[in-house]
Amino acid sequence: PVSQTRSITCIKAQNVQTAIIVFNDWASQEISLYDEGKSVEVEWTVGPIPINDNIGKEIIIRYDTEISKQLSTEVSI
Repeated sequence: PVSQTRSITCIKAQNVQTAIIVFNDWASQEISLYDEGKSVEVEWTVGPIPINDNIGKEIIIRYDTEISKQLSTEVSI
């Protein structure tokens, strides 16, 4: 795991509920659920990844679900 601990902040605004999860200094995630929406928006922020410990790192995210609907992705680098 990226971290054994995490900080979670939940925010409820007029049209959206958002959870901000901070794993450590270099990895966080923001999950948003919009009112009347049929989708979940997930934004990952990673980096800069520390390399001074000489330990290789592979950063992945995996979701398991039984929902048989459409998946769409957008990657910004």
